[in-house]
Amino acid sequence: MKVIVTTVPEEGETILNCNPKYVLNEFIKYPPLGLLSIVRNINSKHEVTIYDANENSFDTLINNIISEKPDLLGISTVTERFWGAVHLASLVKRHSPKTAIIVGGPHVDLYPQETMSHSVFDYMLTGPCELSFPMFVDWYDDGKKENNISTIYNLYYRDTGSIVKCSQQKIIKDLDTFPLPDRRKIDIKKYVSLSDRNIMTTMNSSRGCPFRCEYCNVPHYYMTGSATRIVNEIEEILSLGFNEIHILDDTFNINHKRVMEICSLIRKRNLKFKWSTRARLRPFDEEMASAMKEAGCFRLNIGVESHNPEILKYIKKGVSRDDIINGFEVIHKCKFETVAYFIIGFPNQTFEDAWGTRDFVKTIRPTFILMNTLLAVPFSNLYFDLVKRGIYKKDYWREYVLNPVKDYMLPSWRGDDMDQAFMNIRDQLMKEFYLSPAFVLREAYNDITSLRFKQLGRKVKMGLRMISGAANQ
Repeated sequence: MKVIVTTVPEEGETILNCNPKYVLNEFIKYPPLGLLSIVRNINSKHEVTIYDANENSFDTLINNIISEKPDLLGISTVTERFWGAVHLASLVKRHSPKTAIIVGGPHVDLYPQETMSHSVFDYMLTGPCELSFPMFVDWYDDGKKENNISTIYNLYYRDTGSIVKCSQQKIIKDLDTFPLPDRRKIDIKKYVSLSDRNIMTTMNSSRGCPFRCEYCNVPHYYMTGSATRIVNEIEEILSLGFNEIHILDDTFNINHKRVMEICSLIRKRNLKFKWSTRARLRPFDEEMASAMKEAGCFRLNIGVESHNPEILKYIKKGVSRDDIINGFEVIHKCKFETVAYFIIGFPNQTFEDAWGTRDFVKTIRPTFILMNTLLAVPFSNLYFDLVKRGIYKKDYWREYVLNPVKDYMLPSWRGDDMDQAFMNIRDQLMKEFYLSPAFVLREAYNDITSLRFKQLGRKVKMGLRMISGAANQ
């Protein structure tokens, strides 16, 4: 059986205005780990093709799929690109009507019934699909026997027309039961991040987050892998020729004991590589920092979010201003690089307070920064609070999912003028940081002395877009 799995192209995605476009397009290009994970256990008798839609135009992707006429097309989507998912499925149905389409990804966990209201999707899998998708492929190839469908958990399907049913529901919380991503399926070495120093790729050691920040919609389940499983994956990655790994956990260091076990096993196996990860500054101490440093960690991506104690309390970050300052003191003592994430435009935040981020950046001295404006993302507490208080007159995200439109823009809850003002502050703070003589000279020196000329070229391109004011192009 011929199977194609794909992400959804950027074309037509919702206009969020939280990130400058030059950051998303030039700074980070990560491989589609989700697709690489769900195909690993598919029986070798099936012909499997993976498309990363970020590498192709919409027309190219459609033409490739239609020309191959797969028996099964799997589409992984996020809510922001749901119009593209529906559009893609509709075109495939029109030109290859015998192709069955199954949809999954982070979006379907938020809006399962709304997603299946679109008849272009024949099936849907919610939750992690590493185990359920290969089971589904075999079931479909075996003639879709009704008496076996209950063995495929979290599967939504149509029964006699438009009636949607769901098989048994189950969430597995042990990452050790999942296969490792099959990184040999694509050209994994073409993916980059401008803050990385060597040939790098990504991995996960956990999924989800137990914290409940007001602005966030990360899955509420928290799934971890054992130190042995994680270090086994690291060894497999190193065998492919990589010497740098970015651990993409929502938060790597939630459990002190787990971090120490992973670092200890890396040292015990004498693995020599550099790695980076996302981390919180609570729990965080010098013992943890030293262990991570000794195990090869060279950079920490930190969600600082705000310098204002009242805002940190409002968003339920669980981290205080003092935690941030003290954490960065430990970080600098252990000589880590850092990427500090900031958000501006919180409810009741003044422009003066937003500009105050500039001084806080100077206080904590990160290596890189990423400045976002606050967006009411779907299923975040912030978004539902805006709906509850009547600031949003209806559930706009749900309405969009039921009736997706190209280039949808969520109505502003601040007002368009305030939105633009905060975006201007965001862009100005980014320009001041990245175009400062100290930053430019340091990065140019590091790239030239390390012969990373392609890396330097991408940074120059991003800098020129900043200077030209093309932040949102």
